[in-house]
Amino acid sequence: MGQLRFDLDPSRMPNPDLDIRYGLPDVLAAIPESTIKDNGYDYSDDEPPLLLIHVLSDNIDSDLKLAI
Repeated sequence: MGQLRFDLDPSRMPNPDLDIRYGLPDVLAAIPESTIKDNGYDYSDDEPPLLLIHVLSDNIDSDLKLAI
């Protein structure tokens, strides 16, 4: 099982809503043929801090194509 990480910069979002940390993994997991599972989130030490969304995948290559 592999891991994917999505780095989001809330300062670049027109209407930042940090609830995306819960919604994005759910939306990705709901895609047919997806093997993505939520694996939590974190914040970077950058300034401004980035939101780091972690997901697990049984098939990284396939799931990455589905996610982007």
